[in-house]
Amino acid sequence: MQLIKLLDKVKKLENIQKKVNNDRNILLINIMKLTKGLNHYTYKALEIKSEISKLFSEYRFKNNIVDNENIFEKSKFFKKIIKSFYKQKELWIYVTEEQKYATDSYSRYEHKILETIKKKRADFLPIGKRAIEFCKENKLTIIKEYDLWKNNISFMKNISQIIKTFYIEKNYKNVNFVINSNKNYNNHFTILPINKFNVYELLSNKEIEIKNVSFKNTKIFPNINDYLENQIDLFLLNALHSLFIESSFYTAKVGLVTLNKVSNEIDENVAKIKKKVLSTKREIEIEEITMITRNNKLNLIDKNEVNNNEKE
Repeated sequence: MQLIKLLDKVKKLENIQKKVNNDRNILLINIMKLTKGLNHYTYKALEIKSEISKLFSEYRFKNNIVDNENIFEKSKFFKKIIKSFYKQKELWIYVTEEQKYATDSYSRYEHKILETIKKKRADFLPIGKRAIEFCKENKLTIIKEYDLWKNNISFMKNISQIIKTFYIEKNYKNVNFVINSNKNYNNHFTILPINKFNVYELLSNKEIEIKNVSFKNTKIFPNINDYLENQIDLFLLNALHSLFIESSFYTAKVGLVTLNKVSNEIDENVAKIKKKVLSTKREIEIEEITMITRNNKLNLIDKNEVNNNEKE
């Protein structure tokens, strides 16, 4: 009876292991796709940022989306004075993913957000149920909210235009983006102004080369301003794609680590139970041998008694 129960346990655990391995393979395929997408969008964002920087250095014009520091703010002395009298206004985009594997990956970011905004005026655009709850619980100013994000061009364009419009209309100093990422652990990304966004942080290959572009002998159609606006829109789209993919990429990696742990635990349990199965089988064999030996002895005793009776 005990042997049947042990064998049944092994069978059930092996079935669970098949399901875990299947989920792990799906995650590995998803991680490969995410890695490819992350590298693509990050490289494009870096390439466009490089072109915009080159355009600025050659034509020397002003655009707050690219660089919003005035001549006084570029001085450390005046910067300190301005900060002491004026609270900077910022937009924070906080993205949370559904947590399937019983982990709390966001508390450290939330503590950091609350600590950082103490001396600032902050508006929030939360994306994800936890992000919305966090903003409401802490009575933060929400300008717009989304229950989840969608990996399609329509959603990215919508978010991109919202960020750009609010940045200009509300005169934000920075637009900060908070996601769960080990590439910027316990901190946030600043996506606007563009010159503050360190795209390299998202790249797995930090030594990637960007082609050098010059606009000095180039005719720009229809004009520089329209071209720049188009490049800014493209930069935001690619930067947002990169950040959202990094958010889901981290979640997928956490899932993979969790499934690996579960798989190892199942292997250990199966190994332990199989040892018990082997031990139980040996006990049964010993009992059977003991029973056979005992029966043989009884038979011999019976035969001897019969022979003795016949002699008498």
